[in-house]
Amino acid sequence: MCLDQIKAVAIEGKRSLLHALARWLSSIRPGQAITKEIRNAFRALGTGLTAEDWQMTQTNYDDAEARLKEAAAEEAKAQAEYDRVAPWGVVSSFFADDGRKGQIEPIKVRRDQASQNRQKAEAAMEAPRHLLNSRSERLLRAISSPEQLQIVCRDPQIAPNLLPIIQETASKAGSLWITHSRKHVSTSAKMEGAVRQLQGYYNGASASAALLSQRGGVA
Repeated sequence: MCLDQIKAVAIEGKRSLLHALARWLSSIRPGQAITKEIRNAFRALGTGLTAEDWQMTQTNYDDAEARLKEAAAEEAKAQAEYDRVAPWGVVSSFFADDGRKGQIEPIKVRRDQASQNRQKAEAAMEAPRHLLNSRSERLLRAISSPEQLQIVCRDPQIAPNLLPIIQETASKAGSLWITHSRKHVSTSAKMEGAVRQLQGYYNGASASAALLSQRGGVA
């Protein structure tokens, strides 16, 4: 049970780190001035992606999303107009006289065109959505290894977002280990192995962040 708790703490810690990094990445918005510090932070992530790459990825996605929303709104407007003149769809045209059909047909054409435009906008969203997802995953994976996490935790832009999580996770794991070792001597070896594995992931990052703090990079 305690071993499972240790694993749960590790998983939750990693998940929290990913969420924290995702929030930081989301704060770098299109049009925002890219400082030297932000560029250095992206270098620390070690993915080869630059801050400008990330901004352009978001810009392309935002533009495609805006076009899709506009197309969807136009389709809804055209559909409402068509529903007004042809409440029963094709049946309305079938039973309408020539004058009424002449009124319905151009509205139907506009409705169909608006629907096609919306479908095209949806298709155009696929590429920027895929690129945003793949680059997001690529950046988030940067902290999946202890070695890269240590490097990232030396960066003054990102470290303040991760250090509290690292400290909290290490504290929880340590408390579980102490509690378990006092109660279950026979299974302490397994627990010790699990704790060491957890420490291997977090301790280097803690040391990097502590060094950065001494240099004034982390408050």
